[in-house]
Amino acid sequence: MLHEIYLDAIRNHEVKIASISTNLNKKILEKARSIWREYEPRAKEGVVVGVDSSYNSRPFQGFHVYAVDAICVQVDGSVISVRQENKAGVIGQGQLEAKSMQMEIEVAAEATDISDLVLIDGSIIARFVMGIGSVIKSVTDLTDNNQNIVFVAKTSDSREIFEGMNSRVGDIYYFNRISNKAGYSRPYYITRYEEKYARRITIVFTRLSEYTPIIKLEFAGEVDEDYIKRTIDQIAFKSVAGYPYVLKIAHNTAVITDDDIQRLVSIYGLKNEIGAREVLM
Repeated sequence: MLHEIYLDAIRNHEVKIASISTNLNKKILEKARSIWREYEPRAKEGVVVGVDSSYNSRPFQGFHVYAVDAICVQVDGSVISVRQENKAGVIGQGQLEAKSMQMEIEVAAEATDISDLVLIDGSIIARFVMGIGSVIKSVTDLTDNNQNIVFVAKTSDSREIFEGMNSRVGDIYYFNRISNKAGYSRPYYITRYEEKYARRITIVFTRLSEYTPIIKLEFAGEVDEDYIKRTIDQIAFKSVAGYPYVLKIAHNTAVITDDDIQRLVSIYGLKNEIGAREVLM
């Protein structure tokens, strides 16, 4: 089957990527250039912590063995706060994702008073789109009482800025094509959540150093360019290849692998349970 997929890609690759390549229209690129600010971060030392979470599961007949966790760490790997849950029960991927998001907010809340910035891997908007009341309330409560929360995404397919110009790919695609230099996009304010959640979201794309990947920052509330530059300065202080090193540490510490789940299955004594998913022979 893979052989056929490869052959099809070779024969038709120009058609397959046509919808992307034809999106490089001049008007969108001109707008991207007009809102991009070249800015070389002035790396500023501070207490910056990273928050990330992970979940994984293995299905049996009628239930799952699962684990979910979240962690808040400092750049030296010191753990500030951690949450975890492991269990055998009935649970879906959406529920696991919601649990991980809830845990992220809980561990972040324990670091706000001792940190200049709390970086949370992911997106505020994704939490609003998910529409789970407890997750949304935890985010709004946290950001109501703390102004040092920043959500960070190293990949993004959001089309907030250029969608009105008939863009069919993510905003980040265009910013990556108009400059290789360090800088940031002019803050863009999302207002569609104001009525329901009393929350305006600010999104900013930034490149922390020349020729590194662009990342996306999201802030709860409206922030100006001076605040954005101060935030970028702090994030840039200990970044590697354009990405906050503390978030890399958080990810590596939190990640739950398939091997971890297999060990959990063995501990539960379910390794040979009827219905365990085994490799087909």
